Amino acid sequence: MTDGFEHPLRTARGFENEVESVLKQTFLLDCVARMEGFYRIDLHERQQIEPLVDLDFAVLYDAPIAERLEAYLSVPYAVIEEFVPDWQLTTHVEPISESVETLPFLVDDLAVIRMPQTKRVSASTLQIPAVDEFVRDGDSTRSAVEAPASVNSLVEPETTDSLEQVWVGEDAPVGASKATTAAFRNRLERTPLSGDIDTTVVCNDRQMGEERTLADEVYGSREELPFDVTVRNDLSTEKLRAVLESETQFLH
Repeated sequence: MTDGFEHPLRTARGFENEVESVLKQTFLLDCVARMEGFYRIDLHERQQIEPLVDLDFAVLYDAPIAERLEAYLSVPYAVIEEFVPDWQLTTHVEPISESVETLPFLVDDLAVIRMPQTKRVSASTLQIPAVDEFVRDGDSTRSAVEAPASVNSLVEPETTDSLEQVWVGEDAPVGASKATTAAFRNRLERTPLSGDIDTTVVCNDRQMGEERTLADEVYGSREELPFDVTVRNDLSTEKLRAVLESETQFLH
């Protein structure tokens, strides 16, 4: 508040949350409006939302984007909030110049973009629990693992309700994937796979029996899908190394 003037973007939810709600609301209502087009699907969300809003989706389908957006945002977010789908991606973007090049890719992914709210994490607090979980025998390995000195480059972004968390910045994230401009640019250079997808499934633990069965169901029972699956069981260290060094398109 300055001299009695309140900035229009200073809302109760805050700027970032306001942008997030605009993205989600626009996406949802535009999906509903598109049911008037070539794909007349009996969308559940349309059935639920249409009685709650004063919108003519048939008219909006043919309206210019600016008019559709104005109509969508005339609806209070609280009216449609419960119908917003689980969001795929939230990105925590460090405000440095190197991050700018990732923004077009993040927008293309319909990512929620946030300024980082993080806490520093030391490597020593992470290594031993990770090793314990990996070998499933903490007592026999804990004494053999010497945790390194604290590393200041580890950060843990705040948790959100998106399905995936991504970090864009110089530090190494905990509980999130790290995105780089180079990785995004690699998308543009990839060529589609042709032929069968080589898939190698490794089961090296008796407790993974359920996972082994699930892998068989996913890959083995759908002949119409182009999977060439090899299942390897109870590999020695040497044989596992050979699998990791061999060429395969997907390793499970």
